[in-house]
Amino acid sequence: MLALHAMCDDLEGWAWGTRAGVRQNSPASPTLAGPVAAAGQRTISIPGRICARILNPGPGKCAYSPICAPILGCAGGASLGSPPDDMPPAHRHAMTSLRSKLVFLLLAMFASSAGIAGNRQGPTPVPPQTPTSPGGGGMSQLPSSFCNPASGYQNPLPANMCFRLNVAYGSDPLQKLDVYMPAAGAHDAPVILMVHGGAWYQGDKLDNSVVRNKAVKWVPPGAIFISVNYPLVPKVTPLQQARSVALALAYAQKHATEWGGDPDKFVLMGFSAGGHLVSLLAAQPALLKSNSQKVRPWLGTIALDAAVYDVPATMNNPSHDPVFDQAFGTNVNLWNAASPLLQMHGRMAPFLAVCSTEESGSCTRAQAFVDKALGYGTDALVIDESLDHEHINANLGLASDYTTQVNSFLTGLVNGTLQ
Repeated sequence: MLALHAMCDDLEGWAWGTRAGVRQNSPASPTLAGPVAAAGQRTISIPGRICARILNPGPGKCAYSPICAPILGCAGGASLGSPPDDMPPAHRHAMTSLRSKLVFLLLAMFASSAGIAGNRQGPTPVPPQTPTSPGGGGMSQLPSSFCNPASGYQNPLPANMCFRLNVAYGSDPLQKLDVYMPAAGAHDAPVILMVHGGAWYQGDKLDNSVVRNKAVKWVPPGAIFISVNYPLVPKVTPLQQARSVALALAYAQKHATEWGGDPDKFVLMGFSAGGHLVSLLAAQPALLKSNSQKVRPWLGTIALDAAVYDVPATMNNPSHDPVFDQAFGTNVNLWNAASPLLQMHGRMAPFLAVCSTEESGSCTRAQAFVDKALGYGTDALVIDESLDHEHINANLGLASDYTTQVNSFLTGLVNGTLQ
């Protein structure tokens, strides 16, 4: 029989090309892709905690017997991983719905093999300017728009990509973004907009841990990767930083087609303080309306070990890190307004929280936020990783179970299985 590697296998890329123009609140119309293992195997190989939590009914049983029993020849009758008996009804319903969608994604990927290559319908309309000499070798010597060959010009940027650097999206000197595009070109491509961390007072869009492994993983197969800077504390508050990220998102959506991207296929991603900012935008739509530029709905949000979800709870903890005092001060109104957990009052776009089992309280905080989101009917999930805080960011994109799980979530967003 066939072994199903499907959604949790390390795909070369997402199955992009079938979801052009579909927004997060549109009805699902998925066409999914995924590899199928060689014949002769009877076991199901599905690495990663996403699939383990969905397809784990017991030895020799099928997670969704009406479909998988005839294919795998295993015993039927198993249910799809029931939620705990003491879970509130709203949470039980949300978890069942999410599991059903992810199983649908698994089975659909088994049935289809449309890949990312179908998205390359023409070159990205970027006039490349390949530098002829390395100059001083620093980032200040790089032109604002160019393509980087596999060898030759010495700089810290990934090879075989095209770039737009330091694109201003606002009037502040730090309101700039960098765009990473496939050298082969892209058309209606999905876009990851990445927000760096740094305890709200430091960090940069060009930091190696922010960009390299993620861009190398997702850009060559056909995605657009955008890394964003924003004004820092103490010049601004975290609430103002969130508004700046919203402004960057609106600008990037408006100009996405210039870079080969689809304005309706954006995914917000942020690490640490940046994870807090993207979570706040996901939870509080009012922040999006305060910008001069309109923000379009985006597909979903990924928070990589967000620094905080419940600001008042953190500030009222006598042993909290002093960095929170620098960021949030003593203004209780700011604490409440900048708290993603408190500002969530309804269903959000799909949300993935990655937490660190090596950081005290990381997974407890993430789970509390996701539980509230599930209660509102959001497709939300926690992935707990045995990595420290910094490596949650730096290792994403490397070949690993962790990257595979995040890639699976992205696949579900782009193809509409998760909405």
